[in-house]
Parts: sequence; C-alpha cells; structure tokens
Amino acid sequence: MSHYYGTAQGGRGKTTRAGSKGSGIYTHTATRTSSIFVHMWWDPITKQDRVKIRLTPWLDGLNDSGGKAVIYDGTMQRLVKAASSSSLIPADDLHYDHTERAS
Repeated sequence: MSHYYGTAQGGRGKTTRAGSKGSGIYTHTATRTSSIFVHMWWDPITKQDRVKIRLTPWLDGLNDSGGKAVIYDGTMQRLVKAASSSSLIPADDLHYDHTERAS
C-alpha cells in the first residue's frame, strides 16, 4: 500500500503517482524560469514524515544541481501545525544555498 500520493493536472489531463515509505515522492512544478520542488519521505529514525520544499531554477531542477532557496525542511507534522496556526515561515527566513543537494 502506498504511503504518499500526488496528483497533477495540466493540458493533457490529470495524472496520479504514489510512493512508499522506502521510495518517498518527489513533485516538480515549473514556469519557464523557476520551479517548486517538493520531496516527502519517511524518516525511519524519528518515525515521521519529512518534507523539503524549495525553489529551483527550472533548467536546473531535474538534475538537482546548483543554487536553491529552501522554503521548508522539517517534519510534515510541524508544517501542518504551522499552517493551521497561521505561523508559516516568513519570507525573511528563506536562504539561498548554492551547495544543497536532495536528501
């Protein structure tokens, strides 16, 4: 049974993808110049779902090299709690990291 689910809808209709605790799931959505990259995975040490959300240059996004602005890197539980309490991470907390790699 899948642990993660993702959907996307565009000009060619809707598609769905699934991921397990072992594989995680990646999503990537882009304009012509920039993109949002989301990675969700299971952390076997803490036994929690983790999520990393970052902005990437579009031409750079698929090979996961180059600079990225990390929007969030933490547990899904913390992200849901922050969203429900309207205390999402302010834009001033973003940082640009030229060396980060995918987890």
